[in-house]
Amino acid sequence: MIKWLLKNTTEYRVETMDDVEILHKELQKACEYEDYNLTAFSWTEKTSKVGGDDVEVYFVVKATYVFNTAKDPEFPYNDVSFSKATLIDVELN
Repeated sequence: MIKWLLKNTTEYRVETMDDVEILHKELQKACEYEDYNLTAFSWTEKTSKVGGDDVEVYFVVKATYVFNTAKDPEFPYNDVSFSKATLIDVELN
């Protein structure tokens, strides 16, 4: 039996808005070398108290990847494995 992976949504936590922008560029760059597309990218700013009056600010990023179309799949992915926190280095100019 062939299973066709169609789409995957992944969530990341990053610390700053600059990190959100860097992650977006890294994910776009990674798609250039792979057989999938980044079809959605969004973020939400989150805050939480860290004792007393201190507030921690971070961002939750959602990225959606499309690997195949249901009507005409091309790549028989069974599973997608993302390296444990390793992304392509992107030079930001």
